[in-house]
Amino acid sequence: MNPFEQATIDMMTNPDFGELCIVGGATVTCVCSELTEAAVLTEFGDDAGESFYLRIEGRLLSTPPKKYDKITFRGVTYKIDRCELDSAGLVYRIYLKSLSSRSS
Repeated sequence: MNPFEQATIDMMTNPDFGELCIVGGATVTCVCSELTEAAVLTEFGDDAGESFYLRIEGRLLSTPPKKYDKITFRGVTYKIDRCELDSAGLVYRIYLKSLSSRSS
């Protein structure tokens, strides 16, 4: 294991950073970015407009996450807006939006 891989595992398993989320029916550890909020009015009412990303180790997921898949985090279900794998191929950065947010 190279030093980058070890540092990634250390960060992802550190209880000061890691939280749990549900992806594809599996409960996995993730690290959350800062949440940003931009409230908007939609045809369904007020949308909190939450937007943030989760970092999840690729080895924890059976398949790569896809746009519009659902993730439950802190008891709230979100949809995937986009997903990027880091250059080392270790960690997904999964960008989430409120379910009522308009698709881009």
